[in-house]
Amino acid sequence: MELVAALYDHCVQLELFTQDGLSSSSELRELFAEYVIAYISCSPQSLDRTLHTVMTVLSALPAWEQTNIMNKVVLRFTRLPDTVLSAQQLYRTMQQYNVVISSTVVRNVAQALAQANHLEDALTYISVTSDTLSLNLKFDVLASILKVVAYNERETNSKLALNHSFASQLVKIMAHILAAHKVPLTYLTNWEKSLQALARASNASHVVAIAKDLMRGHTESTFPTVFWTSIFRSLLKQRHFRTSSQLLSHLQLYEHFYSKETQLKWKDMLHRHFLRKTAADSTKVFKGLVARDGGRMHKQSRMRPQAVLTLRLPKLLFMMERLEAEPCITTCKALVRAGRIEAAKRLRLEIFVRMQEQDAVQVAANQKLKWPSAAQMHTILGNLILGAVSLPSRRGKRRVQKTHSTFEELVREGGFVPDRVSVNILLKSLLQWKKGEVDWLVVRRLMDGLVRSGYPVYGVVQEGESPFGTTPAVDAGALVSTKTGTTIETSELDMLISAHYGGPISWRRHVRPLYKMIIKALYVRGDTEGAKKVLAILKAGNAKYNENMVAKGRAMVEKRRAQGAA
Repeated sequence: MELVAALYDHCVQLELFTQDGLSSSSELRELFAEYVIAYISCSPQSLDRTLHTVMTVLSALPAWEQTNIMNKVVLRFTRLPDTVLSAQQLYRTMQQYNVVISSTVVRNVAQALAQANHLEDALTYISVTSDTLSLNLKFDVLASILKVVAYNERETNSKLALNHSFASQLVKIMAHILAAHKVPLTYLTNWEKSLQALARASNASHVVAIAKDLMRGHTESTFPTVFWTSIFRSLLKQRHFRTSSQLLSHLQLYEHFYSKETQLKWKDMLHRHFLRKTAADSTKVFKGLVARDGGRMHKQSRMRPQAVLTLRLPKLLFMMERLEAEPCITTCKALVRAGRIEAAKRLRLEIFVRMQEQDAVQVAANQKLKWPSAAQMHTILGNLILGAVSLPSRRGKRRVQKTHSTFEELVREGGFVPDRVSVNILLKSLLQWKKGEVDWLVVRRLMDGLVRSGYPVYGVVQEGESPFGTTPAVDAGALVSTKTGTTIETSELDMLISAHYGGPISWRRHVRPLYKMIIKALYVRGDTEGAKKVLAILKAGNAKYNENMVAKGRAMVEKRRAQGAA
């Protein structure tokens, strides 16, 4: 700094930085510009004081000479990312001193800000209300901003995050510039990646309008399938379903670019998300006081969809080109939770017929059947309906009878193959019959019957023995209550236990939920000793399951290491 001050003093003594000297020689103006650059670089913290000193010399020069000198100074500070903010501050300070900076230099400042990731600062130079730059120069700055946005969209480790305010302003500016300026074909790649990022960060429907305008301006080229898939996802995530439908209709005009299979994929995506949204919107939370239970008032919160809205779901489901597991289960769950059991039963049969047709097409084409098949989906949806019917009620006997009658109806209709989940639901309705004929001895006999049917005990009981050593009453077709001496007919349970308890047993899906129900049922009926014995089996099973999961995880790690070494 002292050296720069000494140089200035020496130039003043030689009368180099006078009005006549600077006006008469371009070399002296170059020297003065270099002095200003050095002076600012040595004291960037006191830029205002530095410029005040400089302006005492510049104020005596004509306006065009002031512009030429400061253009060179500002332009020099745009060359490095570390000094670009100083260039912006110089430009704004010159405005206060009424020194005009050429529009090309202002464009370079904005481009340098964009390249240094100061996107919001760069955006102020091309705002709709700004008239500092011409439309062509604004387009150049916009291209620099979009280049940075597109680069960060391609890079998976990018740290640049677009906030909603910035993205919305940028989309508005793009639409304004695009209305009067055609985008060259070489810029389309950056525009494509930028629009994908902006669709996620701002209103995706506004991005769609820009993309449509770009396609009209370039009929010889268009956006790839991946781009539109990303736009559809952003639209559906933001719940712009009408815009998504209109976009789908618009893209059908470009069938020579996008195949029929691609358009069917987009259509299914639209229907799947709309189905999910309608199912979510039909769900309301009701909170309030419930009638007296046990001599006291209590609050209860329950989820119950609006029955009228849920009736729209089947129509939306069958608009899909191909039925899949997730939308089918979502629709059936919504109907069941709304209390539309009969509608859920009809939906299950319609899905079964439709999926049978899909399976027949795959078999005819020698393709492997996709999960779930028609029979598997029929059983899954049947279990959903059966589980809804077996919900807890104060009238336990009526609930048990209704659950069993629903089960018989599902079996009679054909296609429903009971599995372990079905049996768990039937047993749950029986075990929750707290004040009926099912006492602690009946629960013990049920547990012994399950163990004899192949349910594991994990070493707590010796192989071939049952936990409680009761007689096989389940196999005989009836359970006798020691409380009243009456007989409980359980032919359906006996049939299931003997005939449908084959195949693999899942600890997480089948065994653990059923053992927990039995433990609770024994505790409620006062059989603490029996509950502790089943609890010991449950703990042993949990330990075995966790051990298997750890071993499986280690095996996967070793496999990945072996693949990496190869």
